[in-house]
Amino acid sequence: ILLLTGVFLVFPMQFGVHYIKTATKNKLYVYGSLFGILIRIPIHTKKDKDFSPKKKAPPKESVLSFDSFRKNVDTFCDIVKVSKRELVDMLSYVRKHLSCKEMDFRIAFGLDDAAKPGIATGAVWTSGTLLLKTIDSLIGIRKVHMDVFPDFNHKRFEISVKTIFVMRPVHFLIIYKHIKKTAK
Repeated sequence: ILLLTGVFLVFPMQFGVHYIKTATKNKLYVYGSLFGILIRIPIHTKKDKDFSPKKKAPPKESVLSFDSFRKNVDTFCDIVKVSKRELVDMLSYVRKHLSCKEMDFRIAFGLDDAAKPGIATGAVWTSGTLLLKTIDSLIGIRKVHMDVFPDFNHKRFEISVKTIFVMRPVHFLIIYKHIKKTAK
């Protein structure tokens, strides 16, 4: 058992995250593969419970505004200011020991007016490319796939992000220790 545990800790493991956001669902899946065995775990959020079939109320329309985006960015900047040194140390360790095998980013959106999605498509492509380039500069991405689907007839917002990472479990435990130390 000790030998098997040692092999488990040093054998490279593939794992990933798949996030799906639409008007009616907000799903997050975490999955991993070790020795060719795939394990997929759904992570439930509050919004998942809101869309359960037991409730008769119609689903709320998702709110996506510049103010909510700005609030999230400001919160992230505050966190970075408070624990910048710890984050730099943790990210340098992550960059050395984590590789991103693949990232798949898809977004479909539509706005009220048919002209608005055409104009917004350029901004969405630019934002998505900037996000992927930032992740690539932090940890490196071997294969990137990005799709933007503007809808000129309906108002909607759907996003899907799927990643595949490769790391040894022993390094994951060390990173977890760094995160726990930073969160204090």
